[in-house]
Amino acid sequence: MWFTSAWLVRPSLERKTTGWRKPLEPRLRLAVVLWWYATPSEYRTISCLFGLGISTVCMLVRQVTYALKTTLCKRFICLPQGQRLQKTIDGFAARGHKMCAGAIDGCHIPIIKPHEDQAAYCNRKGWHSIVLQAVVDHSVCFTDVYVGWPGRSHDARVLANSPIYHMAEAQDGYLFPREVHLF
Repeated sequence: MWFTSAWLVRPSLERKTTGWRKPLEPRLRLAVVLWWYATPSEYRTISCLFGLGISTVCMLVRQVTYALKTTLCKRFICLPQGQRLQKTIDGFAARGHKMCAGAIDGCHIPIIKPHEDQAAYCNRKGWHSIVLQAVVDHSVCFTDVYVGWPGRSHDARVLANSPIYHMAEAQDGYLFPREVHLF
């Protein structure tokens, strides 16, 4: 997966050589950001580990995150279709959940207290967060992700405003093809 993802996102991470300096290799750019994602390290710590400036690490996190979102998100995080859909339904059925094609839930991602509208981001447990809503398949692989609502928002409100909900509403309440009933 690492090699495939690095290969797919490489064109988005390449930079031109200028008269000022040689650009960082795409693999290094990706490695720095994956390290930041995987650890609770601060920019300062990562900058020392990789021999980069703190502002460079901050810039890389933004650039690589954008590149990953635009190049890989739609390809790897998508609702199952065709044979993959049937495999997902069979996987849930084996666990006792008939005709299920995904499990949905939300969680709170901690954030630093925002300057504006602080009360909206303070969740029911008393800390500031944004809500992440995700759908996973039978293998616990993400098939849909929706993030950004303030921590005080109720799960039902987040769901009702999510793209997956609107997609189902546009298709008479169905996200997947209906069973064919023969009479």
